[in-house]
Amino acid sequence: MRLTLAGVALAAVLEGLSNGIALLNPDVYDQLRFWQAGSLDIRTLQTLKIVLLPVVVAGIAALLLSRALNSLSPGNDTATALGSRVARTQLIGLIVITVLCGSATAVVGPIAFIGLMMPHMARWLVGADHRWSLPVTLLATPALLLFADVIGRLLVPGELRVSVVSAFLGAPVLIWLVRRQPREVACDCSVPPPDSQLSAADGRQPADFPARAGARPGAPDD
Repeated sequence: MRLTLAGVALAAVLEGLSNGIALLNPDVYDQLRFWQAGSLDIRTLQTLKIVLLPVVVAGIAALLLSRALNSLSPGNDTATALGSRVARTQLIGLIVITVLCGSATAVVGPIAFIGLMMPHMARWLVGADHRWSLPVTLLATPALLLFADVIGRLLVPGELRVSVVSAFLGAPVLIWLVRRQPREVACDCSVPPPDSQLSAADGRQPADFPARAGARPGAPDD
């Protein structure tokens, strides 16, 4: 929760700063509005050449980091006890995420729900193992992005941005994934609890209470 609030606060500060700078120059403001809409209309290949090397290096680093990310799944304390370098893994992961997200956003703008939805979809399809979920995310994310762009061009050619289509596609799926998550972690209530738990729940002593208390079963009372 703290990480989410920190991200929201940082995004608000940076957005206000960028809007303030853009208002000082009308030409920059028009370019900023076009960029904020989110689109795959890349005018030249020079923009792709700038971010190609960082994206390739960060993508390979993310795939190589999959085993280390699996070790963090049980929690930081358990990972530390098992010998994992938690701080180093988190730092490398943060750098990789920053490079990938920053490069993609710089080229096409902020496109909603694609990066937020696809990791959850990959975990739902192949499980929580990052050795499988990361490659699936790497392949499925651009496929979904191109699908949303094609849908937008077919509905309103040249007018409907891909970020609008991705929001309509991604929001219901993400809500569905969030709603079904508690059902997966819920216990199986069809299995009855042990007799000792039933006895403790209704105030009665369990059947083996004398034996556990040190008394001999069946011994006569004094």
